[in-house]
Amino acid sequence: MTEFPKSSVEIRALAQELVAHLNCGIEDTQYREKWSAQNFDLLHRFADSKSCASYSLYRQYEYLWDFTAFIRGSEMLLVAESEWEPTTHEIAKDFAKLLYAKSPLKLMMCRIDRPQDTVEKATRTAEKVRLSLEKVVRDVCAYYSPGEAIILYCVWWAGGDGKNRDIAYILQMEGELGDKHFERVSWPVN
Repeated sequence: MTEFPKSSVEIRALAQELVAHLNCGIEDTQYREKWSAQNFDLLHRFADSKSCASYSLYRQYEYLWDFTAFIRGSEMLLVAESEWEPTTHEIAKDFAKLLYAKSPLKLMMCRIDRPQDTVEKATRTAEKVRLSLEKVVRDVCAYYSPGEAIILYCVWWAGGDGKNRDIAYILQMEGELGDKHFERVSWPVN
């Protein structure tokens, strides 16, 4: 059984492990159904490797987000949204849902461009998406859990040599989780 991450360092390491897992498993998919099946299969395998239970739209058990993994008897470990349409508006709409989740790992997977695009064009597109989502992070919620990691995983089709050319970003909120506990409330409350 995987233990729930206890520090921002552990959360960051888990976020990097998830990005590496996706990077090794993403293949070109030209159709929405294959895109979703591949993404959710990869996420289920990652969740299984962490002894997590998981739900996804793909397996027809969606639980608020496209994908959710949790450690039984503990908390949610990962929530994810996956957007097929490569438009900033559609990506931002799904991304905003993630920000309300209480989970140390939040993943937004999106397509950014077509196979024929140059490295420069794909990089510019990924940067445009990143900047747009950074604005969403500032505008949607005022507070985030210390240490939580928000992952933006931009899928860009593999090159002619079959190598993965995806672009990923991790935004980690400041602070440690620490030993938080309830503080006694004095009565009467003013």
